[in-house]
Amino acid sequence: MEPPIRQDQTNSWYREIRSVFLKEILSEGRAPHSILTGALFSLIAVVAISLTSYNHALQPTLASGLLWVVLLFASVMSLPRMMLAEEDLGTGDLLRLTARPHSIFWGKLFFNLGQLIILAVILCLLFVLFNNLTVPHPGIFIFGVLGGCTAVNASVTLAGALSARASNRYALSTAISVPLILPIASWGVSAVRTGFGTGFVMDGQHAVLGLFSYGIAASAVGPFIYAAIWKS
Repeated sequence: MEPPIRQDQTNSWYREIRSVFLKEILSEGRAPHSILTGALFSLIAVVAISLTSYNHALQPTLASGLLWVVLLFASVMSLPRMMLAEEDLGTGDLLRLTARPHSIFWGKLFFNLGQLIILAVILCLLFVLFNNLTVPHPGIFIFGVLGGCTAVNASVTLAGALSARASNRYALSTAISVPLILPIASWGVSAVRTGFGTGFVMDGQHAVLGLFSYGIAASAVGPFIYAAIWKS
């Protein structure tokens, strides 16, 4: 009887995660505050950078730093809301009755990741085009951005989950996010800088590996921390 029981448990987890994921899509479709906030901030920042560097070629190291500053700020501004909005709308208790904390975390994590990847693709395309940058190592650049999205998403979602039930949840979420994303910023700049053609290829590869490892670790540990806080 063990295989059917395990199959039922797997299906139960899948249904809960899928339900939370679809709920976020419907909610964001009705009021796309997060994606619009991140997109508008990114667009304004990219235009401001391109105007500042008009007729001056950005050095790869500076360009990679500026790109990650914009991406990180856009992420911190938009992603935590997926966790915090439940308490603002008064739907947190209802959500806790319909799904387990692990399923809620993973459902929101997957939605945030898709949202962040879309935002990062738009941001990177505009940044490269507006500043006339070349990408000699596109593989490292692409995987560096994807790895960074994975790590940032897991860290910021975790920060939102940790502060969801606090009275000053938005300020607390930002404060928690800062130490979590510091190593991501270092690896992200290293990977993108290598993609722009500066530095050793192996350094960029190691940075990409660090980003994906960090993101996977945070994604695996986050649900259990969230569940422990939920029960407190």
